[in-house]
Amino acid sequence: RSLGVALSVFCISQPGLAALDEMGIDLDAAYSATRVIESAGSRLEMRENRAPGRYRMEFDAAGEAMIYVMREAENEAYMLLPSVRIAMAVPSLQVRELSADVNVLEREEMGRETINGHEATRYRGKFRDPRGGVGEGYYWVTDEGIPVRIDMTYEDADVGSVKVLMELQDLQVGAQDPALFAVPDDYQTMSGMGGFLAR
Repeated sequence: RSLGVALSVFCISQPGLAALDEMGIDLDAAYSATRVIESAGSRLEMRENRAPGRYRMEFDAAGEAMIYVMREAENEAYMLLPSVRIAMAVPSLQVRELSADVNVLEREEMGRETINGHEATRYRGKFRDPRGGVGEGYYWVTDEGIPVRIDMTYEDADVGSVKVLMELQDLQVGAQDPALFAVPDDYQTMSGMGGFLAR
């Protein structure tokens, strides 16, 4: 339950191109941060790096470290399993395709605040996500167009109504090392659950 809510909030904070002008978010902003999502008594942490057309997310799944890397221009994305040095090819635009269906229902600018040392504009908003759920509350966007905090109530038919807080901690704005978004040379690359790909 809490994971589904967290994924929905993740989609809301990674909107598709159609919603960018309305929300003031720049998907090409370059930064590194730890994304923390708290909901329904659960806390999820994901380390992420973003650069124009590039995305990397590190997280723990049942004690197993996993890394998702995506390169849009090359139409490539991989799930990396560091413990076994394997990279599995996955649909490359999955996150953006899901979040492209986020609809902005309401938006109102509420002023300026400092979030974890970063100046940001606070908005009151209401959104509908691809699952049909609705989030309503506040979100903060930095001057670089980075959604640094979301504080809202989320409701859908499966989870009911829950309070959700998403925040970027240790945010460092600036260019990222290209190697972060590449499959390491010593990894074996697989086509999903199928055979190995030539490297």
